[in-house]
Amino acid sequence: MEQQVQWAAFEPNNVSLRTEIRQLLGVYLRQLFMAGAFCGATEEESFFVRCDDTNNPPSLADAGQFLVEIGVAPSAPLEFIILRMSRDADGTLNITEMES
Repeated sequence: MEQQVQWAAFEPNNVSLRTEIRQLLGVYLRQLFMAGAFCGATEEESFFVRCDDTNNPPSLADAGQFLVEIGVAPSAPLEFIILRMSRDADGTLNITEMES
């Protein structure tokens, strides 16, 4: 997944970028959902992608940073795994696991 979003490292943190990232990751996670990788009867019960003004306030964009939160409910164990993808001011992309 990291390779598919490398292009975002040098894009401006705006509504267009956040929409494109949500759609790209949504398609990827939807494919995993349809392959049975997640528990839950619906996509909403199985995964989420949060990349909007709530986790990307103007202060973050002004600092040259960008944040995406991805939550998935894998088929085992039966809890969400939440990943945070961030872009630092120097363009470095980081993916870390968060406590759920």
